[in-house]
Parts: sequence; C-alpha cells; structure tokens
Amino acid sequence: MKLTTIFLKLVFSLLFFVSGLTFAMQLSDETPEPDNTESEINNTENIDADNPGMTLINQAIEEKLKASNEQDLNNVLALAQRARKEGLQGANLKFCDEFIASVQIQRGILLSSRIVSKSVERLPESWTVIRTRALNDLETATKTIKTQPEVFIRIAQLHLMPGGDKNKAKKALDEAENISKNQPDIFAQVVIIKTMLENDPVKREKLLANATKNVEDQRLIFFHAMSLIDLKKFKEAIDPLDKILKDQPNNTQALQLKFEAHRNLKQFEEALEILDKFENTLSLDAVALLRAKIFVDMGKKNDAIKILDKLHEKLQDNIEVMLLRASLLSDMKQYDKAIKDIDNVIKLVGEDKEQQIQPLKILKVQILNAAEKFDEATQILNDLEKNMPEDIGVKILKVEIFHNNKKYKEALEIIDSLLKDNPGNLVFLRLKGNILLSLRRHSEAVKIFEEIIKIDPTDKTALNNLSWVLSTSTIDMVRNGKRALELAKRACELTDYKVAYILSTLAAAYAENGDFKKAIEYSQKSIDLSADDPNVNERIEDLKKELETYKQNQPYRELPK
Repeated sequence: MKLTTIFLKLVFSLLFFVSGLTFAMQLSDETPEPDNTESEINNTENIDADNPGMTLINQAIEEKLKASNEQDLNNVLALAQRARKEGLQGANLKFCDEFIASVQIQRGILLSSRIVSKSVERLPESWTVIRTRALNDLETATKTIKTQPEVFIRIAQLHLMPGGDKNKAKKALDEAENISKNQPDIFAQVVIIKTMLENDPVKREKLLANATKNVEDQRLIFFHAMSLIDLKKFKEAIDPLDKILKDQPNNTQALQLKFEAHRNLKQFEEALEILDKFENTLSLDAVALLRAKIFVDMGKKNDAIKILDKLHEKLQDNIEVMLLRASLLSDMKQYDKAIKDIDNVIKLVGEDKEQQIQPLKILKVQILNAAEKFDEATQILNDLEKNMPEDIGVKILKVEIFHNNKKYKEALEIIDSLLKDNPGNLVFLRLKGNILLSLRRHSEAVKIFEEIIKIDPTDKTALNNLSWVLSTSTIDMVRNGKRALELAKRACELTDYKVAYILSTLAAAYAENGDFKKAIEYSQKSIDLSADDPNVNERIEDLKKELETYKQNQPYRELPK
C-alpha cells in the first residue's frame, strides 16, 4: 500500500474520531462539544506500509468509518488490537495505540450518553455496569490521548453520579481545566461545574473571581455575581452584572440579580428602575408582584396591599400573592384577613397533604400568636406535635405562645427539657433568659445571659438584654451600671450604632451611671432611628417616655406590666 493512501486513511480516521465523538457525546448543558483537533501523530512519514499488522489496522480504519453503534466499535477495537499483537513498530505502533484510544473514547462516550444527565428514576437497571464500562474506556484512553478536555469532563460526570468517586471527578475536572485554558468556552463550563461542586461559598466565589480574570465569559461573570450575592456582597455583585447588561441589556437573569442586589442594599429607586426594564421580558403580573415587594420594603404597606388585591382578583389561585398579602396584613394587624388568606392557601394545597401544609399551619400559628389568639394557636400546635413530636421548631413556637400568654411555668418546663439534651444551645438559653425576666427572676436571668456571652461574646441580643436588666431592674442588688455600660457599648459597636433598641439600652446604661447628657443624646437617636423605620415606629411612645425620664435626671426603671 502506498504511503499517501495510508496517510489519507489516517486523516479520515482522525476526522471520524472527532466527528463521531461530537455525535455520540450528547453532553449535558455543562459539557461542551469537542473542537476539531489535530492528531498527536506527527511522524506519519515514517509509517511502514509493509509493517506486520498494517493490513488489519487499515481494515480497522475502514470499519471505523462505517461504525454506527457499540457492536461496530467493538469489532473495530478487536481488529486494532489484533493488529497490535502482530508486531507493529515505531510510528505504526504509536498510530495504532492512539487509534485504539480514539475508539475507546468514542465507545465510552456512546455508552455514557445512555446514563449521563438522566434523573435517577429514568436510569436503566444496568446503569452501574454501563458506567463502569464507560469509565474503563475513557480512563484507559486518556493515558494515551491527553488533549481532549471534553473526555475528562465526561469522566467527571460519570463519577458525579450516585455512588461515584467525587475525588476522581475533581481530579478529572482539574485535568480538563489545565488543557482548556486556550479554549474559553470549554474552560468556562469546566469552572462552572467545579463551582457547583464547591460547598464552601467563600471558596466558590474565589474560584469564580480567579476564573473571570483569565477568561471573559458571560456565564462565568454571571455565576460570579451569583456567588457574591450568596455571600451577601450585594454592592460587589453590581459591577459584574453591569458587564453582562452592557452587552445584553435585556438579560432577564442578570436584571433579576441586580434587582435583588439593589433591593438588599435598600436602593429602592434603583430597584424600581430595573422593574421598568422587566416589562419587556417578564409578564406584567410578575412585575407587579416584584413592585409590591419593593413597596413592602419601603414601608409603603397600603400601596403594596393595593397591588396585591388587584393581583388576587386576577390570579385567585396564586399562592405567592396570598402568602405575601397574609404576611403584610399581619404586620398591619389585620389578623382575620391574614388568617383567611392562609386558610385559602391550605385549601388550595389540600388538607390531606400534611407535609406541604405543615409550614402553612406554623405561619398561621405565628399570626394567631400576634393576634393574641393563644388558645387557637396552641390547639394547632398540639395537632402538629402529634405528627411532629420531635420537631424543635414546634416546641420553640409553643414556648413563645406560652410566654406571650403569661403561662411562664409551662414555657419554662419546655425550655428546661430542651436544655437538658442541649445544655449550650444559645436559642434555648435566650428564651429561658427572657422568660426569667418576665418572671421578675432577674438574678437568674443575669446568670443565663452571662452564660450566653461566655459562649458567644458577639451575641448582640444577649449583650443588649443583659445591659438592659443591669440598668433598669427595680431590684437594687441586680443593677450594675458600670457593667451595663460596657455591655451596651459592645452591642452598639457590633451594630454600628444603627439599631434603635440597642441605642435605647445604651441611653439607659448612661442614665444608671448618672450621665444624663449622654442618656438624652442616645435616647433621642433611638427615637430618630425608629421614626425613620416604618417597621418599628410602634415603640416610639415607649422611647419618648424613657427620654422624658432622663430629662428629669432620673434613671429608667422597667416596672412589672
């Protein structure tokens, strides 16, 4: 056989390898299709047409050109392996090894396409056997052909299926990343898969930040923005989102992320401007719902209710609308209307679907608690406990209801039983401290709050509550002005002096120490902050009474209610 004939068959074989790989892979969205790549065989001029085995390898090449299924590829491999045994040498041997590897890759991809990206319930019974065979082909082939990142991606996908080896998957992705740095599309998709495998949000963000420095890829930039929002770095997320929107001004996902970033930054006007752009990409109803959420954030409850009422008239079975309206009505103390919305949602979900309606019942209990309908709330919790006897959330909610209903003994019994099994649980300790305060057992409450601070010196709630009781207790032996001031300052530092009720505590601590000038200053700041926040302005009257006390050069004392 002439050298030119062998060379042409070699080229056609390699082209078929690439096109066959592309056809058979049927990869998931995360996996790119392979690029046409040059053969690793560089010494074709040294191929000896008369070398033993060349007749069989030429036959294998011809068969590969016609192969359309697994059995055809099995026959091609058998011919190539027989050719190798007959004594191929030099460039012929190298070509044969790479040819065998290319067939193994094609067969491995063909096998794996039956199982990759399918849900567990849709997998064939023999899927684990198929995976083992596919991995054996692909991992064996990569010892010879090392320049195909798509193959390493497929190896990773197979290992990421149930029961696979996650460490081997990560190793395969590292290989794919290293050899795809000059292939931006593939590189980006490898990084995205690695990102999805990283459970630590900080490491995930770092991975994406580094990747976006190397490759300008819109998907990587988008995932980076998502990771920043996941870390609540809303301000930092806006810049990468703007990069996407510069090229794709109507990118709905990027607009939604930017909307959430501005919303969390309380940049409500900017968020509302984005909603105007949504009207080209989202339904008017979806935009209206988002607008209602912004109005809720802005404290414009009446405006939000008007929107939700109109949406409910149009979308009577929309659960999200009813749940948001119920929450808002509860905040506005329209408890009966809020409960009606919750009951309608429960009917829509179905009374028989116990697991789905449990969270709805808990929400109803919370509204009943706010409405001071304690008996009805307790009855629902008793029913929930029958199905959820070990649910800690239900027990805590029961404690809160007993506490609000002034059934302190019953509340304390539940908390003590919880603390018996979880002695250092901060949530339980906080609840016990608050119950003890309500029982006027101030000395015991002080010990509980000191225990919390010992466990977590940054617990601002415990710092605040302890400072308050040390400043305002009517029991002389409990008060400790110096300690109270120290605790209040620490709580204010942790909250940047921006939380009204903690500033109120700082004012009380200054008053207990006789510094009424400072007490008046921080009491007024507390009132100002509450006035600016529509969600807490109900406390203003109490804060004003505290301020009047300090103006009379008197420390504040919290009398029993």
